[in-house]
Amino acid sequence: RASLGIPDGNKVILNVAPSSDPRKGVAFYLKVAELCQKENITFIHVGYQGDVDNVPKNFIPILFVKDQNILSEYYSIADLFVCTSLADTMPNVCLDAMSCGTPVAGFDITDVSKLKVYLFDFVANQMSSKPFFQLAVAPRPFSLCHVMRFWIIKYFFKAKLIAAEDFQ
Repeated sequence: RASLGIPDGNKVILNVAPSSDPRKGVAFYLKVAELCQKENITFIHVGYQGDVDNVPKNFIPILFVKDQNILSEYYSIADLFVCTSLADTMPNVCLDAMSCGTPVAGFDITDVSKLKVYLFDFVANQMSSKPFFQLAVAPRPFSLCHVMRFWIIKYFFKAKLIAAEDFQ
């Protein structure tokens, strides 16, 4: 995070997609970054091919990354991975994010929604920037611990569990 100039305490939200392809929905991601400029949130976009001079100050544009080790570092520093794809059957980037322990959010129009029973914390049911904005500014932290606790409570236990904070 420090090498990218990300302030301590900022949430980091990641998107990995070629920005030149409208089917990837990158416009939604960029819009959320614009809406969150006054928040303590940094947006990283790997695969950004647009004009780097016209991005919000909280937006870090990164060109295509070929090295999988470097790409995994981006996934690992993110608090949330946002998949804005409008047409992928099953985006590998979501699986990549999950394999690095990063919670995933996406539109409920592709098979991304099938992942919600594993590590999915949020599926936007409307194709707009609004649900991602609401998720980005939510006061709760994004962590694998919190996502898994939510999933276990929802699908397995009716009894109250020990608060996640008790484990930290």
